[in-house]
Amino acid sequence: LNQLGYPWNLCLVEANGEPTIYISEYSNQRITAWKSDSGDGMVAAGGKNQGDRTDQFNGPANVLIDERRNCLFIAEQGNRRVTCWPRALPNRRVHGDVVISEIDAWG
Repeated sequence: LNQLGYPWNLCLVEANGEPTIYISEYSNQRITAWKSDSGDGMVAAGGKNQGDRTDQFNGPANVLIDERRNCLFIAEQGNRRVTCWPRALPNRRVHGDVVISEIDAWG
């Protein structure tokens, strides 16, 4: 988890004075979260190989954070969709909910 696979986009959020960077990794099919004082990231979403199930990604190109809902919105180029994932559960294998489908989801 200390190496990125074709990082495409990042998003920064600060909670309780602690910044966290979320990075979409296009080749690793995951979103990683990096705390400011850590040398290793945590899987925040995906990471279960390439696929089209709701717990998998195919080319995650962009990640945005909705702090009010405490979730991540992820645009997937390969699956042509945008999914919403809970943000409070890093390193736990959950799934995302498809919120938009059949689009060119680059960002």
